[in-house]
Amino acid sequence: LKSFWNDDIPVAIVEPEDRYRLMREASFLIACSGTVTLEAALIGTPGIVGYKLSNLTMAVGRLLVDIRYISLPNFIVDRMLYRDALQGEADAEPMAQRAREWLEHPEMLTEFREELKELRTMVGEPGVSDRAARIILDYASACPR
Repeated sequence: LKSFWNDDIPVAIVEPEDRYRLMREASFLIACSGTVTLEAALIGTPGIVGYKLSNLTMAVGRLLVDIRYISLPNFIVDRMLYRDALQGEADAEPMAQRAREWLEHPEMLTEFREELKELRTMVGEPGVSDRAARIILDYASACPR
């Protein structure tokens, strides 16, 4: 990813214990799918989410699982907040281009932060992990088998 990045845009790869402080300081994140996306959303940091599997795993997954979103924030609010970049979209060049677009238009970042308030209202007080797991389990149990 760094090979596609302009030198004037700082990039940091950090240790887990520093992540919340640095997420708050960041203008934008490129994250892998997982808990980090929910953490970033609750902190209020915009970004895009990458998720890439082998082609075979992806094909089998699409046959077995019918979900609209990959990232937890999108899944919880049931609409696209974070841009889910799958397979080829999760390559360095398209992700770096998408990040540049966001960073060149600060108004998009401001609007995104406003949209994140909905998520923070939905998950509420501490204990969000348990509530997020409940939402996912409720959704999974409602899916036809």
